[in-house]
Amino acid sequence: MPSVQVIRQWLKVVKGWPGFTAEVLDDLKVKHKNDAPRERLCSIVLDGMSIKKGCELDTPSGRLIGFVDLGNSQGPIDADNVPLATDALVFMVVGVAAPWKMPFGYFLSAGLSGEVLKNLVVEAICCITECGLEVVAVVCDCLAANVTMAKLLGCHVHEHTFANLKTFFPHPSKEDEVIFFLFDACHALKLLRNLLGDKGVLLSKTYGIMKVKLAAQTFSSSVSKALEFASLLKLPGFHGCKGTAKFVAMVDR
Repeated sequence: MPSVQVIRQWLKVVKGWPGFTAEVLDDLKVKHKNDAPRERLCSIVLDGMSIKKGCELDTPSGRLIGFVDLGNSQGPIDADNVPLATDALVFMVVGVAAPWKMPFGYFLSAGLSGEVLKNLVVEAICCITECGLEVVAVVCDCLAANVTMAKLLGCHVHEHTFANLKTFFPHPSKEDEVIFFLFDACHALKLLRNLLGDKGVLLSKTYGIMKVKLAAQTFSSSVSKALEFASLLKLPGFHGCKGTAKFVAMVDR
């Protein structure tokens, strides 16, 4: 990540207010103007992160910052009517066949509904399409609001059979084209791991960074074979675990 000093220098040139950043979109148009069609293929990735609640005054603009802001407020915010933001939703465009990526917008919220997320995603797709890029997928984690967003876009993600599963939706600005909806595999793997846990949560005293590889190890072939061996030996606590062993082996494949 850039240092605080570098980011401050950037903000002297780019306003950086919540919403889709016009300077970034203009830069995308210029940089990818002469790209081959394959290099213009991209996906939109969105994710939220918790932020510290607080209110500060931006001296150059005279605006109060730290409140819920979806990019529609152009002047100072009335702090009596707007709650403090607790989350930041970030949008990033990532190349599919070329190694490039660029954050192009963020929004401050205190929790967004599926309907609002759907509208923001549609707007994001239109913004990137106007830059001359081809959006082929939208990627996010498996939060309940994101699942609702997928349904509102036209996807069927809760079907029990592959025949009824629908993981794409119509392109909002191009007829006869579709965009695929993907849940982040790393987050889905951690959720799947949590479904098998019943002993609570282990916290490190040093609060280390979460590692997806630890969740992946739970669904390895060695764990599956260990469960089968423990069941074969009739060890206490492993009675009837063959189904779990089979499930772990399926995920590993």
